[in-house]
Amino acid sequence: MFSSNNPACSCHRDPDDLAYERLDLSSPQDAFAGLVLPTRRQSTGFPMVVPRRPSESFLVQVLLRDDDGQALHGVRGDPMPPDAPLLYPEMLAIVRWIEGGALP
Repeated sequence: MFSSNNPACSCHRDPDDLAYERLDLSSPQDAFAGLVLPTRRQSTGFPMVVPRRPSESFLVQVLLRDDDGQALHGVRGDPMPPDAPLLYPEMLAIVRWIEGGALP
């Protein structure tokens, strides 16, 4: 699911970056552990990933942007990735991964 070559996730792979402390995406195993296993609720009231329910997954909510490029209403913080939105095929791959059960 997650490629170590994807520049959109680079902040979450740098041990010197605060984003890394919040969510470690340095390996597929660490990404799965940080995205799927925790059940604590995020700023929208939903867990990071709810298997089979992309619309209830904070990950999807934080990746989406409004027409002005801002975070969706109710999502605290900046939309991710911060520089530019994901390409449609990248977003679709994440949604389909969650729909399929968010398996490792």
